[in-house]
Amino acid sequence: MDCEAQVMEADELINIREMSERSSVPASTLRYYEKLGLITSERGASGSHRRYSEATFHRITYITLAQRAGFTPRRNRRAIGHPAEYPSATAEGLGTAAQEMGAAHRSEHRRAQAIEDRFETLHA
Repeated sequence: MDCEAQVMEADELINIREMSERSSVPASTLRYYEKLGLITSERGASGSHRRYSEATFHRITYITLAQRAGFTPRRNRRAIGHPAEYPSATAEGLGTAAQEMGAAHRSEHRRAQAIEDRFETLHA
């Protein structure tokens, strides 16, 4: 997909089909993320159609990258909080969150390694 096609205007709202196409995340997954509280959508007057903002697009991109690094959607929820707590997903903010997640991942890896080492010692 062409990167230029993914750029959104600051005040643009797009429907779930278009967000799915731009983010390469299935619509069912977008609904799941919304159910978990990872993303939010705007609803029209009728309340029937989801509409997503540029900030949500950036959150989806971040969630996708975090998943590739091994973070589950539920763990992402704990790491990045609810969208209302972080209304503007900036590159700087996402970079900081990514660094924090990386540090947490390294810490968990060290703990897992210590447990594995202890297990090997006990069963040697």
